[in-house]
Amino acid sequence: MTATSRASTAALVGITLLALFLRVWGITRQSLWVDEMFTLKYAALFGTLTWDSLRFNLHGPLHALLLHGWAQAFGWGEFSVRLPQALIGTATVPALFFAARRAFGGRLALTGALLLAVNPFHVWYSQEVRNYALLMLCAVGAVAALERLDARDRAAGALPLALAWIAGLLSNLSMAFHIVAGGLWGIVRFRRRTAALFGLILAGLLAVVALLPWEIEFFNRRLVESHALRLEPVPEQEKLRGEATAPLLGIPYVVYAFSVGFTLGPSLRELRDEPALQTVRSHAAAVGATAVVFGMLGLFGLAAWIRGGPRERLWLLMLIVPILLAYLAAARNIKVLNPRYASVALPAYLLLLAQGTQMLRRGRIGTLLLVGAIALSTVSLVQMQTQPRYWREDARSATRVLRAELAPGDLLVVAGTLEPVTRYYWPELLRETEIERHYLPYRVGPDVEAEARSLTEAVAGADRTFVLFYRDDFHDPEARWERFLQRRYGVARRWEFPGARIWRLDGRAER
Repeated sequence: MTATSRASTAALVGITLLALFLRVWGITRQSLWVDEMFTLKYAALFGTLTWDSLRFNLHGPLHALLLHGWAQAFGWGEFSVRLPQALIGTATVPALFFAARRAFGGRLALTGALLLAVNPFHVWYSQEVRNYALLMLCAVGAVAALERLDARDRAAGALPLALAWIAGLLSNLSMAFHIVAGGLWGIVRFRRRTAALFGLILAGLLAVVALLPWEIEFFNRRLVESHALRLEPVPEQEKLRGEATAPLLGIPYVVYAFSVGFTLGPSLRELRDEPALQTVRSHAAAVGATAVVFGMLGLFGLAAWIRGGPRERLWLLMLIVPILLAYLAAARNIKVLNPRYASVALPAYLLLLAQGTQMLRRGRIGTLLLVGAIALSTVSLVQMQTQPRYWREDARSATRVLRAELAPGDLLVVAGTLEPVTRYYWPELLRETEIERHYLPYRVGPDVEAEARSLTEAVAGADRTFVLFYRDDFHDPEARWERFLQRRYGVARRWEFPGARIWRLDGRAER
């Protein structure tokens, strides 16, 4: 081993250890939230995993299977169920290095690995009980398998590629965006190479056959119910979240989230509550710095890749195609646009930034911009652990209050969802017959007489009434029930947590 290779190995080990530290640091600081409940449900929390539940699972059956096996061995505690994602996210760092080294050389591959190690978007999903860390690892593995098929030009290369594609699809169906990009590149690249083209087609056929049960479920439950199979525009009233389903600024926001995650600049709750441009202006410094630093690196990297060879074009397609297809899926009402649905493009985006540093080596501008990118990422990572305004909805703290306050004869009114409380933190509440529960209707306000009467009767029959607001901005975006409760009953006491609130209504007003 040469001195250069030893230095490269040492640097990669150091970067990987840094990645592990960042993904374990504060891993349980935020409580489990409602989206993680979907994963725990499909992973058969405290129960038995069956084939039917795996087949019905369009959110990642492979991840559910792995998590179930892990939890059977190590338990269902918060640290235990989040640790696999942290380990998978850490493993993606050296995987990206080895996948990129063939196309770009060791120096650029190391820079890309470093950017991935400190990337707040990747750390966020490496600390969440969701399947996106596994999805990104599978995406990197699929690129490596495609490059291997290209280098060896043998149909036998179909098997590793098919396995990577199948694993990715079973992690999350948005892997299909990555496969489209790889397929487009392979068809052009292998058009005169029979063995490699046959291997590419065979890999695709194997993936289609292996995923047939989930393809049928997806067609029946998603495509048929959306407008994806129709030619006419999606009616406004049928969009999943109105104008937010496929916003015009959606693609720039995906790139912004890829750069600094969700914990620098406007928070997710701010973006939901206020118009986007108004919110952005209140965080002009953070947004501007991110745009300048990452924008310059991205533009120079993009110029290099456009002028580059087939390997550069492969990674370019892996960046552009998934983002565009994620936006198209949102525009056709299949899913709301969210950066995580394009997360298979993140490794390519970070390599594009690394390419930008190489292009700007003269005058050390590239080094300065790289330092700037790492500095912005560091600020975002620190705020991820220290600034509650960026945190997910705090069901854990809300549950502590409910456990301490609720007594037999009380009523709990739920504005939003009770899922994290009853599915994880306090499942016994579902079996508590002496505490009544009343769920406010989805996007139906107190102007509907029957709903208002039902709530009024429930309150009248209770000793005390508590109201839990948890993701109520989705269920009641105009806060009509909140105003109704304040006006009708008044609030005797309030508890405030990130993304969650609890009220105890004024008992005198109730009478």
